[in-house]
Amino acid sequence: MSRPRAVEGSSTASKPDFEALLKRISSMMVDVPADQVDPRIDETLAMLGAHMGVDRAFVDEFSKDRKSFRVTHMWTAEGIPAEDWIWDVNLVEQVPWYAARMLSGEHLVFESLEELPAEAGPATAYARETGIQSSAIVPLSIGGDVIGNLGFDCIRSPRSWSSELVRRLGLAADLVASALARREAQIELQRRLDFEGFASRLSATFINLAGSEVDGRIEAGLRALGEFLVVGRASLLRFESQPRRLRVTHMWRSEGIPRDREVDGRSVEGRFPWLVEELTSNRSVSIETLESFPPEARAEREYCEREGIQSTLLVPVALEGEPAAAVALDAMRAPATWPSELVRRLRLVGEIFVNALARKDADDRVQMSLRSIEELKDRLRTENVYLREEIAGAQAFDEIVGDSPALTAVLNRIRHVASTDATVLITGETGVGKELVARAVHNQSRRKARALVKVNCGALPASLVESELFGHEKGAFTGATSKRVGRFELADGATILLDEVSELPLELQTRLLRVLQEGQFEPVGSSKTRRVDVRVIAASNRDLEMAVDAGLFRSDLYYRLNVFPIHVPPLRDRRSDIPLLVWHFIAKHRRRLGRVINSVPDSVMESLMAYGWPGNVRELENTIERAIIVTAGTELSLDAAGQGRGEIQVGAVPTPQAADETIDELQRAHIQRVLADADWKIKGRGNAAERLGLSPSLLRHRMKKLRIERPAKG
Repeated sequence: MSRPRAVEGSSTASKPDFEALLKRISSMMVDVPADQVDPRIDETLAMLGAHMGVDRAFVDEFSKDRKSFRVTHMWTAEGIPAEDWIWDVNLVEQVPWYAARMLSGEHLVFESLEELPAEAGPATAYARETGIQSSAIVPLSIGGDVIGNLGFDCIRSPRSWSSELVRRLGLAADLVASALARREAQIELQRRLDFEGFASRLSATFINLAGSEVDGRIEAGLRALGEFLVVGRASLLRFESQPRRLRVTHMWRSEGIPRDREVDGRSVEGRFPWLVEELTSNRSVSIETLESFPPEARAEREYCEREGIQSTLLVPVALEGEPAAAVALDAMRAPATWPSELVRRLRLVGEIFVNALARKDADDRVQMSLRSIEELKDRLRTENVYLREEIAGAQAFDEIVGDSPALTAVLNRIRHVASTDATVLITGETGVGKELVARAVHNQSRRKARALVKVNCGALPASLVESELFGHEKGAFTGATSKRVGRFELADGATILLDEVSELPLELQTRLLRVLQEGQFEPVGSSKTRRVDVRVIAASNRDLEMAVDAGLFRSDLYYRLNVFPIHVPPLRDRRSDIPLLVWHFIAKHRRRLGRVINSVPDSVMESLMAYGWPGNVRELENTIERAIIVTAGTELSLDAAGQGRGEIQVGAVPTPQAADETIDELQRAHIQRVLADADWKIKGRGNAAERLGLSPSLLRHRMKKLRIERPAKG
């Protein structure tokens, strides 16, 4: 508070009748506006001081905690200095005798210093030091509460104070006290109106506010609140559940106040247990001086000392009866007082913030639900495509046909593994029915209610395999115009078939290994980790062990896939199933092709069983379909069927293999024959690698291992 103005006067001024003077003073104070109260009090002191011929007249006011007082108005007679006047005193500590009398509303009147008792030592010493010879001090009271004093001092010469004069001074004190009370009431009313206007304007800014704008608007609201109340810092703390935490989520600092990295944006419950307990119990924390902290709030006090906080106020805000947040004010340049009315008003501001955040949270949940619904719709659309493919696949190959020992062994392994979630690796030549085996494993598992999601790793460009498997975000790469759900996410809770898994690029094999080990991945262009529960079935027509040896396939991925291997034998190793397959394909295609086939000549069946079937079951089906097309009667004929890789000789008998040949020798001979038929071409159209179902690099590796070399040209 600024130093009060000293109004000079004269002890020789005219002295009208005191009663008339009181009437004049009373008329001056009637309906006086708040901004005119202080000048009128100054004028009153000048009139009273001049009338009584004293040297000094003053008004002091007590602090709200009634521990100190401050001189707010003063008049001095001509020639009396005001510079040495006492401006701010701690009543209780410095003048306890004076404090006891003043706070109890007693008068203090003495005509000489000798009248003061011994216990008035500090007050007497001050009077001697400043030259006071006699004084009359009367209380300023409002409704029985003492708010200050009206005092008169004689310095140049002592004087007497009659009881009648003291009574009249008490009447003057009542007029001054009433004026001060009206001023405070008007100021408080204006403060209330100003704050209500502020709160109304603040609330209006949150109407129809988009959720994305709420945080920025709260920051602006804290700034407006801090500047309105003239504090150094205004903050919002939010309670967060699971586990319950109190965290500073929004903060404004006045110019020159540095960011408090110790709490800004951080959780405080572990560091300030007393504070959190008070707020959780819906109790406000009002600290006007650091001495107001209780002993158990040691951490809180040390923090305030560290940050230069002189006063702090935290007001809890509840939402639906539960603590939701707290609004905090910190005075950092000078101590502040926190009247109870401010607590109520601050809670109102906090409710505006909390309700806005609740709406934002609700909007976020709605948006998240909408996104989830859209993702689910996309997933259902994609899954519907797979279901249609499954239906088509079931129509094309609705059961595994055959009863040979080799096929029976495969069916037994399917039964063993189907009920588990173990990873299955299906191997076999092209066309043996690996996908059919994978579908059988899936259809007998607990995941059979969901579609089997299939990925042909060899049919996709290397640049698109990652996006196909794991999905991508919009804008993740050129051409990504919309978000895409990957096959692994689509297969969550179901089974995924990775066909031709050996064709995966090495860099992608690492990501696949992580999915197998941890069940998590990130879509292309996203940092958000997705978790999935997927059973993996992999299939390959290549020798993965050889691919590992050649450095084309990761050994750790191979061992992770090879948990439960199922090898599907080639058709030449289960020739006894060929008659069943022939009639199965006749039944499947004859109605669609408009043919009636009633019999298969023995010579035709023997020829079919004698053929090597490099294309296996797929080749057999295609052969039967072509035969049905060209058959003129009801008896199946192969005479004009034609073959892709050779001809089926009607009546041919299978050539037995030498019993003493090793597997390597058989492989070597077979590869040499195919290479010779392909004119030793490993790449290009009609190459040997394609006929053998190997990649060119694997074929070269196997040739090196088996010591196969192209013969020199003659």
